[in-house]
Amino acid sequence: MVKNKNVMANTILPGVNEVFIISRELIILRISVASIKIYL
Repeated sequence: MVKNKNVMANTILPGVNEVFIISRELIILRISVASIKIYL
């Protein structure tokens, strides 16, 4: 039972981490695009 939970955590956590990284990059991209528009 505990082993199954570990396997689930090992498969879910990398996915959550990846989504977090992607969303953070999108936010940074959006901020930089907004600042470029302000300068132009």
